[in-house]
Amino acid sequence: MFLTAVVGAAHCNLVVSFSDCARDSDCRPGERCNPSRRYCEVPIDEVCNGVDDDRDGVSDADEDFGHCRLPAGASPACLDGRWRCRNGATLQCVRRAQPEPTETCNDGLDQDCNGLVDDGAACMQNYTATQGLLIGSPSPSDGEGEDHPQHPVCLAPFALDRHEVTFEAFANYLSTLDRRRLTIATPTTRQNPTESYGRYLLFREDNGAQTPLLLLPDPVDALSIRQTQYQFTPVDSRSRNLPVVNVTWYGADRYCRWAGKHLPTEAEFFRALRGTPSENRRYPWGNEAPTCARANIGAGGPDGAKLDEALQAAWALVS
Repeated sequence: MFLTAVVGAAHCNLVVSFSDCARDSDCRPGERCNPSRRYCEVPIDEVCNGVDDDRDGVSDADEDFGHCRLPAGASPACLDGRWRCRNGATLQCVRRAQPEPTETCNDGLDQDCNGLVDDGAACMQNYTATQGLLIGSPSPSDGEGEDHPQHPVCLAPFALDRHEVTFEAFANYLSTLDRRRLTIATPTTRQNPTESYGRYLLFREDNGAQTPLLLLPDPVDALSIRQTQYQFTPVDSRSRNLPVVNVTWYGADRYCRWAGKHLPTEAEFFRALRGTPSENRRYPWGNEAPTCARANIGAGGPDGAKLDEALQAAWALVS
């Protein structure tokens, strides 16, 4: 799962750029429009976690969590202070706080407090405006016909995450949700008409609808997320920097909006995949066939027998 941040507009007759809404009425029930970034979001209460959960442009370090309340037996040193978020997780009674100067990539936190998660210079790949980008396929049999016909588009500038969303980042997002709205159950509506899946982490909307965010493997394996007393974490700490799996489209969409970004559009995905119109690559790395060294591929694909070996190598790299 990759995220995109729109960074400008192109001077073209046809501009393909992301715009979700202009007003609250453009959004689904239970969502509101963020006019500054033009996307619909689910209102989230602010918590002390290093992230601007309520999307009000005020960092956790500067958010007003109210007057300090003295615990029993404590000295009255902070009677005139305010609760502020420190170290991304602890409320302390202080007078003033400052954001961190740089952003850390791939952890799902907003250290520089600008309202965007994981958006430092080292975290994002910028793409300039593109004209004549071919998207789709010339074959009517590809994508059940939905990718046909192939056609050129003009694409606005955008930025794309350099790395896929990690287990740690997605777990940090889940930790910001109201736990009273989360349940584990099998959705009443099947998520795939051809496959039968098990239990999901469901989020209850204001209208009572249950939105599936994450498939929970049964039995739980190392590539899973668990709920602890205070937060969500990867089941195996060695997985924290691996790309998160078992996320539904709804979960991916909600994460992207929470991070101040959006899922890549088809045109943005083609631009990142194929390069410039003159390059027209078949894969992001070139035209060579995919292998486990180049891509995360299914067990039935090329080199499928080596997937366990590749996973162990990936764990060794990130642990």
